[in-house]
Amino acid sequence: MEQQQLSKKKTRLRPRFFSMVLIIMIMILSVYFVWYRNQNRLPNLHGWASTDVLAFAEDNNIEVVFEFVYSDTVAPTLVSNQGVQPGTMMYDDLFLMVEISKGVQVR
Repeated sequence: MEQQQLSKKKTRLRPRFFSMVLIIMIMILSVYFVWYRNQNRLPNLHGWASTDVLAFAEDNNIEVVFEFVYSDTVAPTLVSNQGVQPGTMMYDDLFLMVEISKGVQVR
């Protein structure tokens, strides 16, 4: 009789255990594929410091040209706009124009 109860407990735990393992595997794979899919794409540089943009460009073989513009909404020395849309596939020798804020124009 005890053996039947033990076998019932084992069968009750198996579906729960396997469903938990399956859910964890799905979560891990989804995080991996989201990361892998975005690995070679240009991020949104809005709000980045110019030094961070230069470091990113050097690491990814991207040529960056800065254009300094006045901006009422973005703090000085931060990126206010970028020439290539975020999410674009990056390739070697990509040319990127980045607008850097000079702050509010004093009149």
